[in-house]
Amino acid sequence: MAGLCEGSNESPGSLKTIFKRILRSNWAEQPPVRTPEELWDRVLDAWEKMAKNLDLSHNLVDSMPRRMRADVDAGGLWTRC
Repeated sequence: MAGLCEGSNESPGSLKTIFKRILRSNWAEQPPVRTPEELWDRVLDAWEKMAKNLDLSHNLVDSMPRRMRADVDAGGLWTRC
């Protein structure tokens, strides 16, 4: 089917999904956010944790040709990659 990646279950997931997972895991360990500055601090902390994971970074970079091909094949529409 056009727009679906071969072997997409081996994909590290989208950057958004991975970032959400890291942010949520940190969220449970901390008190509620009370100010926009506290929220920004948590977002930056999650971003830094994700950026330090070199395996994740390499997997995302290595998956780009496959993801780009799926986007082209789908005519720019949604894909599962």
